[in-house]
Amino acid sequence: MKPSLEKRIILFSFIILFLSMFANTAMDVAVFRKHYIKGITLRAEGLGMSLASSLEKILALGISMADVSGLSGKCSEVIHSDPEMSYCRIIAPNGTILFSSDPDPGGAASNGSFRYGATPPGHPRLVETPSGLYYDTALPVKSYDGSQAATVHIGFSRQAVDSKVHEVVIRSIAVFLLFLTVSFALVVIFIRRDIVAPVSALLKGIIRIGAGDFKRPVTELRVREFDELGARINDMATALDSRDTQLRASFDELSQTNARIHESYLQLEALSLELEKSEQLYKRLLEDASDAIVILDQGLTIVVANKKIAELTGCAAAELAGRHISSVLLQLGADAMPHVLRELGEVCIRGTITCETMLLIDGSSPIVAMVNGSCVTIGDDSLLQVIIRDVTRERELVANLESSAAGLARLNRMKDSFLGMASHELKTPLTVIMGYSELLQSDPTLLLPDASLEMIRNISTAAARLDCIVKDMIDVSLIDQRQLELRLADVSINEIIKETLREFSFFFTLRKQTVREELGDGLPLLRGDHNRLMQLFSNLVGNAVKFTPDGGEILIRTDLRLVMEQEFPLGSELTPDGEGRSSGLPCIEVEIRDSGIGIDRDDQVRIFDKFFEAGDIQEHSSGKVEFKARGTGLGLSIAKGIVEMHGGVIRVESAGYDPRTCPGSSFYVLLPLDGGRIGDRIVGS
Repeated sequence: MKPSLEKRIILFSFIILFLSMFANTAMDVAVFRKHYIKGITLRAEGLGMSLASSLEKILALGISMADVSGLSGKCSEVIHSDPEMSYCRIIAPNGTILFSSDPDPGGAASNGSFRYGATPPGHPRLVETPSGLYYDTALPVKSYDGSQAATVHIGFSRQAVDSKVHEVVIRSIAVFLLFLTVSFALVVIFIRRDIVAPVSALLKGIIRIGAGDFKRPVTELRVREFDELGARINDMATALDSRDTQLRASFDELSQTNARIHESYLQLEALSLELEKSEQLYKRLLEDASDAIVILDQGLTIVVANKKIAELTGCAAAELAGRHISSVLLQLGADAMPHVLRELGEVCIRGTITCETMLLIDGSSPIVAMVNGSCVTIGDDSLLQVIIRDVTRERELVANLESSAAGLARLNRMKDSFLGMASHELKTPLTVIMGYSELLQSDPTLLLPDASLEMIRNISTAAARLDCIVKDMIDVSLIDQRQLELRLADVSINEIIKETLREFSFFFTLRKQTVREELGDGLPLLRGDHNRLMQLFSNLVGNAVKFTPDGGEILIRTDLRLVMEQEFPLGSELTPDGEGRSSGLPCIEVEIRDSGIGIDRDDQVRIFDKFFEAGDIQEHSSGKVEFKARGTGLGLSIAKGIVEMHGGVIRVESAGYDPRTCPGSSFYVLLPLDGGRIGDRIVGS
């Protein structure tokens, strides 16, 4: 379990106070010890200097150090003059103690020399004796000739220094604990009253906001900054309450719009089922139809007859053999028999004939028959194959197809109307949703919980995707109705392509794809709509990214090309004619080639149709640039519309669909420079 803010602040404050006061106390003790030792040392040096000066005056009279009496008493007087001094000794240069303030000079070594311990920098020497450690100061005594006659040593006990320092340490610890307790108590009171309590009140208010209580969740606080923060939270709660009401109203409106769209979709699905039934009926009529077939010799005598002709004449097929075709036509009641016979007589000359006649069979309604004749050569003999087809039902089916075509045209108009209505009805609520979502995410004063921000981000992402779909639907509707307006200006194709590639640079890195640019130098400016051309190349590059595996390559190439008459020979260089003039229509060609999974040859014909998705839809994935990501099927349709509105053409080349070998695909876009239209007849200058 994580520690609370109060515990963290109190613990941190205690540590800071303890370390600060402890460090200050320790430094005070260390400084006191240093200064105390330094003060005693200065007094010892002063006493030694006074004694050494007196001895030098005596030696200056020519008196030997050994002849001087009463020096031990003099040393004792020096020691008694300062209670903190432990001994005073006069030592010869060879280390022998000549005079001392104490009868036992402290256990000198057998050779009469002292043993000195380690001496810290800036401290007197530390002398080690059997009775303990002493700080020793040494001052030389010069004889009348300048040589050193002896050394005055005055020392004080280290134990006395430690005892004095110990008293100071005890007193400093007591003061330290007292001030630490008082200071820490004041800090705890301040933290609980002026920090923790307001933060707890703010936290409770935010929790109430998260639970849906927007009616002044934070009361007045005693700290000015926290009180202002509480007031801002109350303002945020009021704004959230208002926006929540607006969002609920927008959601209700969106639900009603969705219900209307669903109802329209059901109506469209019912119409599609009716159309499917008509198509199945048409196929059934074609499958059940049968033809009357006879084989004639060159004299128009029946050689072979099938069952259908037998059913029509009421005679067995064997009985019809050997009869002239005219008797059969007469029995069938053909109204244009002379014309039919004349046409059949010319079969061997013309190869094939087709004519139509009306059959009036006894006891039945008139039948419209289509007579098809062809010459069949078997060895040296020539036979005539005559097919008498009952086209009465076909005529009826043609009438039905015309009616169905009219119905399809009506459905197409209804579909376009539905797309326009749906896109415009969705645009307004989508704008509201996206606006409020961005406001909720960007306003730093709202302080929304992470869970709420995540839901708002999901709403914003879904609304943005739906907005893209609506924009595509609007563009398709405008293109179909030829109402898409172009804002023409002189633009650079290379700059537009570079700008497009910069927008997709993140996705190229994400998919680890390599982009190769072969942009032609010195391309002239093109008269076109910058934003629509950006949309065109974004759709084409986006398709290349989606259907190219990770690590694949995408090539973008631009060049200047020439369109001759009604052709657009990709790859023909733009060169002047023999008189130095260009013939044909100059165009800029853009090729976008990928190393992706390719496009099936059958799909290449329909890939620019609205709502068409190439390949198996079940294999497609979600996401904008994921591999085989599924879209709305409008991107290439919009791209084709934009190219055609600029007077150009677009086409695709691919060896086929194969996700294992990845044959790739290439999209070619031709855009004319001088405002002409590819496909119109172009006459060279």
